[in-house]
Amino acid sequence: MDYELTESQRLLTRTAADFFSREYPLDRLREFRHDRDSNERELWSALSGMGWNAAPFSEEVGGYPGSFMDAAVLLEEIGRGACASPFVHSTIAAGLALVSAKHDLAGAIAGGEAVVVLAPQTPLSSVRQSADGHLSGTFIAVPWVNLATHYLVPLDSQHFALVAAEGVAAERLDSAGTDCIGRIDIHDREFEQLVLGDAGAVCGGAGVALMLLGAGSRSLELAVAYAKDRIQFGKPIGTFQALQHKCADMYIALEAGRNVAYKAATLYGQDEFGRLARYAKAYLGEAVPRVTRDAIQVHGGVGFIDDHKVQLCYRLALGLANSYGRPGDIRRDVADTQLASARR
Repeated sequence: MDYELTESQRLLTRTAADFFSREYPLDRLREFRHDRDSNERELWSALSGMGWNAAPFSEEVGGYPGSFMDAAVLLEEIGRGACASPFVHSTIAAGLALVSAKHDLAGAIAGGEAVVVLAPQTPLSSVRQSADGHLSGTFIAVPWVNLATHYLVPLDSQHFALVAAEGVAAERLDSAGTDCIGRIDIHDREFEQLVLGDAGAVCGGAGVALMLLGAGSRSLELAVAYAKDRIQFGKPIGTFQALQHKCADMYIALEAGRNVAYKAATLYGQDEFGRLARYAKAYLGEAVPRVTRDAIQVHGGVGFIDDHKVQLCYRLALGLANSYGRPGDIRRDVADTQLASARR
């Protein structure tokens, strides 16, 4: 598939790659575990300072003018840098959903003044509306509770409650991934009801697919570099056919995912976007955790320890894989939709 980048998009790609290489290389991100909260705030401030939050938005909202393809190249580089941040959750999922609802908060996201995250609907979630129109509830696995200024809480499949984070009790939870996730408890809070449908989940899934693509590509690069340097039986392990086959399979899986992820990005705003976005998320949500695990296997036992950088890509992929829908659930929903359409 041909998805030729414009000159400004190629410049964005180079700028993002240089930023992570110079300011936040994997060696530095690996040390975040020693003071996670303050480091995450510093990184998010640096990302916002680059103006990237405006990438997917039009001038009317406060963008470049931008496009989903502008954001797509940034998302891939953010994933390649194994950078855990609210970008995909706030700027892409919540931000573009709020644009579809013509809400002014989208402009605050574009300007880096607000961080809005969607609270996922899980079996442990609960939400209640009181007679006086206030909201109470509990949600877990909510991303970036330490940086959020607002939450979008699902009331049903179409309606969401917009709640300011001030006054909401938030607790960070332990996670194998690199994203901050937590629990929020809302008690008798005022809220604004919005009709967003599945816009947030679809846009978020498309964005996560691109981040997964970047993380998988970086893990393959690290695996190939290690295979060239690691000597076993008097020769680099990269000369062994079994490892060559493994790396070739990783490359093929990523290139297949690249085609569908960028195809979806080019179709943003068209009817086919939702279906392709789901395809991309379902495919890469399974393929990239497998690719990053294989990259660790190329490294052998040392790939699992904190001193090696490849584990950052694996942990990022692990956390993102089930965001905005698990791959199996997405495939089932797409199949149901296609079958229902064929019956009509």
